[in-house]
Amino acid sequence: MSQIPITIFVGAFVSGLFLGIYFQTGISIDPADLTMKVGGEIVNATGNPTTKSMWQTYSILFLLVGIIGTISEMVAIYLLGPIHLISMILGFVAGLLLILIPSIGVWFLIGGVLFSKFFSPE
Repeated sequence: MSQIPITIFVGAFVSGLFLGIYFQTGISIDPADLTMKVGGEIVNATGNPTTKSMWQTYSILFLLVGIIGTISEMVAIYLLGPIHLISMILGFVAGLLLILIPSIGVWFLIGGVLFSKFFSPE
């Protein structure tokens, strides 16, 4: 059996968890966001205007790279076929609902794992 659908499911599940935690707490725990916040704090602590200007430029560049990466991943999953697309959607919704509405999120989690395992192409 192919491991691609379950891998896509797990990645989307983690993204859904991050978004659900953000909705519940208002705090983003996304690793890229945390890196940007820590980097911004370090740059602000230096107090150097040139460094701050460079950091603003780099942060815009990091944002563009993140957007392009997300779009390319979505296109790649779409091109893999409908099974992978459904696995991605189920994973994201399961992660999101597990935080927001746990009783429903558990069912999406179980259903998504079963779907990803049993309907994966050989």
